[in-house]
Amino acid sequence: MNMKFKGLIFASAGLLATAPVLAQGEVSPANPLVGVWQLVDVKESVEGVRRFTRFWGQQPTGTLICLSSGAWSRQILNDPPPVQKTQGILPYATEKEQLKAAVGYDALFGTYSLSGSGGEVTFHIQAALWPNRVGTDETISFKTSGDELTTTEQTSWNTAIGEARMKWRRVNVEPKGQVYSLASVEVLTPDGRPDPEQGQWMGDHPTGQLIDLPAGYYALQVMRNPRPRWAGTFMPTASKQEQLDAVLGYYADHGTYSHDPATATSTSHLLGSLWPNLRGRDLRTHQQMDGARFVNTTDPIDAGNGKSLVYRWTWEPIR
Repeated sequence: MNMKFKGLIFASAGLLATAPVLAQGEVSPANPLVGVWQLVDVKESVEGVRRFTRFWGQQPTGTLICLSSGAWSRQILNDPPPVQKTQGILPYATEKEQLKAAVGYDALFGTYSLSGSGGEVTFHIQAALWPNRVGTDETISFKTSGDELTTTEQTSWNTAIGEARMKWRRVNVEPKGQVYSLASVEVLTPDGRPDPEQGQWMGDHPTGQLIDLPAGYYALQVMRNPRPRWAGTFMPTASKQEQLDAVLGYYADHGTYSHDPATATSTSHLLGSLWPNLRGRDLRTHQQMDGARFVNTTDPIDAGNGKSLVYRWTWEPIR
């Protein structure tokens, strides 16, 4: 459901400029994390248990994007991925399908800063599918070798402490991507009226981030405000209602896109999505300017429940 602005990129003054701005294709020794990374492997362990587990399955997929400006986004999809047999969007899926989507995906975004000594990075989390991570800082260790990255981070399994090791492969070095903040999202009927059921899908003041790279990569995440907190910390052990509140108050997708300037449209190729029935699809959006903001409007989407919906997103560049 990504809304792209290829060819309409604003020059950014930099967000938390933690490393020098690079030419396309360069990797700075001062910031080896810059680029688009694809997930290769994830292993997790729990304190007191020596063997690693495969919480995310045998071959999970995902994307990590780190810009030289300090913006970042990460999304991970379980293997096997959640399946939604009910036609349409996740809000019209069965409760069982919604719960599977909740535990089969991870998404979060924010800004990051590198330690002065190297080898550690602190992610400042502005939004997350797992609510208790919102507003926190997570410091992880990392090692790079060319285009290979290994990260090691502490995880919390409620009362137990664990460790997650992730291996990533860099597929693009493009540090000067543009970051956008969500101004509003409207859910409309095909004739332009607010949908009575989904019109307030993300509340009055949602938080959202769109990262747009000229080479055609993107990542999008949106979070409902206010975000309900959990009694615990770990999605699979949260209550059924906590899981439903979390997954239905969040949206995320990532992938690649192509742009047609003649028609002011973009087509997003969704490699991953929190909503199972959108994963692997191509979605077209129409673009227009509203002052300094971009307004992107989707073609009607088969939402299920006997209706089609149009999503109108308004984004503003972070300078």
